[in-house]
Amino acid sequence: MSNRLPVLLNEIKSANVVFEQAKRMTADAIIVMGERLLEAKDLCVHGEWQDFLRECRIPLRSAQRYMRVVQAGMDTEYLQVVGLAGALEEIDEAQRLMPLPSQAILSVWEGEVLPDIMLWWNAGRLRAGYAQVYTYAEGRTSAYICESMPVLLVAFLVKVFARGLWLNEPRLELSSRVLDQDELSEKLAVIRAGMSEAAE
Repeated sequence: MSNRLPVLLNEIKSANVVFEQAKRMTADAIIVMGERLLEAKDLCVHGEWQDFLRECRIPLRSAQRYMRVVQAGMDTEYLQVVGLAGALEEIDEAQRLMPLPSQAILSVWEGEVLPDIMLWWNAGRLRAGYAQVYTYAEGRTSAYICESMPVLLVAFLVKVFARGLWLNEPRLELSSRVLDQDELSEKLAVIRAGMSEAAE
């Protein structure tokens, strides 16, 4: 073994520690800037936003990217792993699954006993509403509704629903259709009624 290898090993290990710390600090900074920029944007009156960004020395495009990461529900740990570019790609992919703001998607999947139902809608600002009706093997039915969650989480749930918990057990999609606002309200009312009955 060369005498140089232990030296190289130590230098690489030291550089890797610095690199990991820099990734963590960068992810922390992006989250903090995104949160503060969202707050500042809400406080700025019409015409002040661009001036505020100039004072911060942050280009508009960068500010938009940082705010998107926060609005999508990413945290420092996840951002540290995927990086800013990877995070923005995941957000874009999740948004492609979202219907128009006045619509919802109703998807029915082959289940163990009865078909499983999944419903999601665009709640604006990288948020989505989500509802699910799932029947367990023993015939017990479970329902869940969340009015607003990050689009990334809904995209993940859609993947899990389609491909199984470990993303390697594809299921047959029986139907999928777009609903308008009235149909969405109707379906949610039916799910809520079922949830109330199950709770009694």
